[in-house]
Amino acid sequence: MKKLFKINLVLFSITAGLYLTVYLGMLFSMVLGAAQILMSLVILYYFKTLSKTTKILIAFYLILAASVLSLVYLNSVFDNILLYFGLPMLTALFHLYITYRIKIEK
Repeated sequence: MKKLFKINLVLFSITAGLYLTVYLGMLFSMVLGAAQILMSLVILYYFKTLSKTTKILIAFYLILAASVLSLVYLNSVFDNILLYFGLPMLTALFHLYITYRIKIEK
């Protein structure tokens, strides 16, 4: 479980760096999102061993991730920059925080 934070930190850092070239950042954010969803499945496997606060955070993250995916999928107009840049990165940052909490718990 401690390796999840390191992997997540590396992927998040690469994505943030690639956002300097907007196109590459957007492309790599899909890789980050897929990796974080896979990490969430691993976390769900160990769900019983987590603290109550972390359980609430991971449940909130899964709802948030589903909401962001729905918003991006349903909104076909690319005029809202916050929707396509801000929300996915804030969601990724929240997942990074959750993996950090798991790392310090174990």
